[in-house]
Amino acid sequence: MITIKRICLITAVVLASIFTLCACSKTPQEQFRAAMLDLADNEKFFKQLATTLHLSGDKKKLVAEHFKQMFTPYYVDYYIKKLDEEGLFKTEKTSEKLKQKLLARTIAIGNDISNKGIARVSNEDRKAYFTYNVKLINSFSARVCKMYVIGDPRLFSSKEVQQAPARVFPKMSYAELDAYLKALRNASKAYIQDQKEVEKLSQADTQKAQELLMDNLELQLSKLPQNQQARLRRAADNLDKAMPIDACNFGKLMYKATDEIANQDDRMLVINYLLKL
Repeated sequence: MITIKRICLITAVVLASIFTLCACSKTPQEQFRAAMLDLADNEKFFKQLATTLHLSGDKKKLVAEHFKQMFTPYYVDYYIKKLDEEGLFKTEKTSEKLKQKLLARTIAIGNDISNKGIARVSNEDRKAYFTYNVKLINSFSARVCKMYVIGDPRLFSSKEVQQAPARVFPKMSYAELDAYLKALRNASKAYIQDQKEVEKLSQADTQKAQELLMDNLELQLSKLPQNQQARLRRAADNLDKAMPIDACNFGKLMYKATDEIANQDDRMLVINYLLKL
C-alpha cells in the first residue's frame, strides 16, 4: 500500500555552498554547532535558498523564518548528539569529506524525526503534510514517481527529489506553505520531546479507512476509459513490476481518491491510514 512520504526541505546544494568548517583548534562538534547557528543570521544563505526554491515576497520571508527557527540551539544540539552517536566526530581533522558526511546525515536526521513525529501532531498538521504530498507526487517524472510510490530506498538520492521543493513550493498558496512548514517544526519538536503518545488506528478504524479508500479509488477508476482502468488495475496488482507511468498514475489516483472524499472526518481517517498510524 502506498504511504505518505515527506521530502526534506533542506537541500544539500544550498547548505554545502554556505556551510564551512575551519582548520582550527575547535573540535568538529564546536565547529559544526557554530556553523549551523550562523545560518540563522546568514543573509547569503537565505538569498540563495529563495533563489533555489524560486520564492519571492511573503513566501521568501516565510521560509526564512522557518529556517531561523530550525537553526536554534535546541535543534542543532539534537543533531550534534545524533551525529556524535554515529561516530562522525571521532576525527579532529576538518575536510570536505567530513563536511559532506555531516550535511548528508543532518538532512537525513531532520527528515527522519519529522516523519516519526507526525504520529504525535494534530490532524491539522497531518492535513498539511498530505496537501504537500498531493502536489509533490504530481511534480515527479514517471521513473521517480514510481520510486516514490513503491518506497524505493534510492529515492532520496535522486537529484529530482532533492530539487522537489523548488517545484512544489511555488505551486502552494501562502496558507498551504505556512501550514506545511509549521507541521514540519511541530513534528520534529514533538519527536525530540516525546511530548505526546504515538497515535495508532484501531482495527475497526483501519478497516473502515481501507474500505473508504477502495470505494473512492473505484469511483475514480470508473471515470477513466476502460483501457486505462485495465492498465491501472494490472499495475496495482504488482506495483514493483508495473511500468513506471502506470505505477505513477495509480499512485496519483490513490491520492486523488483520498483528496476528494467529501466527508472531512472520513478523509482524515484515510490520511491517517496512509500515514500508517
